[in-house]
Amino acid sequence: MKLQEKFAPQLQEQLLFQSGVTEERVRLVFQYIAEVKALLNERNRKGETIFWKDLPWVIQFWPVITFFYEDRDLINFLNPCPEVGGMSGLIGYSKKTLHDTFPQQYFPKTLSFPQKESVKQILQKMEEQHIQFPVFCKPDVGERAAGVRRISTQEELESYVKEFPDKKGLILQMPAGARFPKQQEYGVQVVRDPQTGVFRITSAEFKKVPFVLGDGERNIENLIKELPGITNIQRDNILSDLSSTERFSIPQKGESVSVVHAASVSRGTEMISVDKVFEGSPLEKALSEVLSGLANFSSGRFDLVAASEEDLFQGKFEIIEGNAGAAIPLHVYRTDFSIERVYEELFTHFLRLKENALQNKERFERGEIKNFSPMTTGQIAWQLSKSLLQQRSQFKALSSMETQKMFLKIRKKARPERWELLKSRIHEKMQKVLGKLFDFHN
Repeated sequence: MKLQEKFAPQLQEQLLFQSGVTEERVRLVFQYIAEVKALLNERNRKGETIFWKDLPWVIQFWPVITFFYEDRDLINFLNPCPEVGGMSGLIGYSKKTLHDTFPQQYFPKTLSFPQKESVKQILQKMEEQHIQFPVFCKPDVGERAAGVRRISTQEELESYVKEFPDKKGLILQMPAGARFPKQQEYGVQVVRDPQTGVFRITSAEFKKVPFVLGDGERNIENLIKELPGITNIQRDNILSDLSSTERFSIPQKGESVSVVHAASVSRGTEMISVDKVFEGSPLEKALSEVLSGLANFSSGRFDLVAASEEDLFQGKFEIIEGNAGAAIPLHVYRTDFSIERVYEELFTHFLRLKENALQNKERFERGEIKNFSPMTTGQIAWQLSKSLLQQRSQFKALSSMETQKMFLKIRKKARPERWELLKSRIHEKMQKVLGKLFDFHN
């Protein structure tokens, strides 16, 4: 059976007619997905353990970009709120600006600095707010756990601030859930129902972070180097986040030690779905209250801490952070999902977002959405281009050539039809950037 035939006919029909693409493009996208699947199978046959979640962003989301690129003007209207910027929170929005709209009782104590401050000033603010180590520091603008560090001492804070970019916003936060007897982190996706206007939970995942088991002899760094079930890139990400004190500490025999500062897929975190029906739940009502200050918000994800699944369901949580348009439901990273299931979930999610965006666009045109200036199609294309260039730069900078080889192998099998994926009204700058993305290795 061809891979395309494994997708639900109704979903294929939605993609064909709601995405405004040709049958040929649909066929080519499914051909691309089949090549990704074949590549994963080949690597696993060779004894490696690699899943869709372990692939780089550009490989994972190429089919989504292909289907929805011509609807890029709708990016404006997914979350048409000034608090998340002109691209609905897809790229480069301030976490502080978004968080300031939420009821603060759901947050741990947090300090925000519009640009890098001296360690002395930061310590003074911590003392004023009765904040003690350990704390978490992160950039105000960022994603995929980049720059997130657990800071346990003044010396670690000095090292972090020294490396932190000038004129960039900094967030310092006490650990979420410190008042709970046990801390478990969850990723909860919310999407506004376009018919009723009510927020619904579409995904809730427990984040199982990597940990090592001490033997009383080896240090954390050596234990991480032998940690099973993660890729080399994830291993490098984990090690780069740790301080020298953490790296070279030796856990006692039998001691279990979490080795990540942020529960992210890029750090080897495993997603496990919460087996509960959340419709009408206290959690759903609580998150609707959190979002009540954002009248035109349609979709995002909350990273939450609760003591248990039951406490989460009952709405007893603290917020680590809220994420806007770029956030996707974390259940697509489950390792027990087939690649067909992953893309079915992704396509369904983005079709739901498109429906919300269309309704918001109509409301804007009727004058019902105020204080919002949408970006032009050209501006959106340029912002997406810059984002892809950053991805390309990161792509080339990987410590090994393995990821590049993967993408090149998929690309080679797609030739000579690869540009068929990008036909019709594609912005000239975007096409140029995508050309560089494909051809940097030549």
